[in-house]
Amino acid sequence: MRINLIRHCMRGYWAECRYIALAVPGIQTKEYISDLIKKEEPVLPSLPTTILPAIAELTASLGIPREVLASAEEIEYAWRDLPRELREIPPELRGELMARICVAVSTGLFDGAMNYAWNAAVLQLRQKIRNFGLPVVARTAQNR
Repeated sequence: MRINLIRHCMRGYWAECRYIALAVPGIQTKEYISDLIKKEEPVLPSLPTTILPAIAELTASLGIPREVLASAEEIEYAWRDLPRELREIPPELRGELMARICVAVSTGLFDGAMNYAWNAAVLQLRQKIRNFGLPVVARTAQNR
């Protein structure tokens, strides 16, 4: 049963395959696919010490208050937690847009980072449609 479910998932029916049910006598357990895949947390460099002062200098030179952009605390918090979020993205999908997300987060442009994440999701959806065809993608979307 487990092998059939794994084959089913490998064929691209991920929406139908969030977990694998293991038949153990007397016990019904679920083994989540996300737990079966080894995830490596990327190691990002520490936030450069020049970025936060450069943001302050930029806003001062433009004559706008520093508070219109993300605070230094928000930027540091987001940068510290970014590797945990990137860990969820398979290494083969971490490309140009992921680098842009990291640069946007390091400067506090969180809305720009969200745009890059959205663009990456759309590109992956297009690739799935090319790989599996629109009918299969539509069918898995209907099953949710």
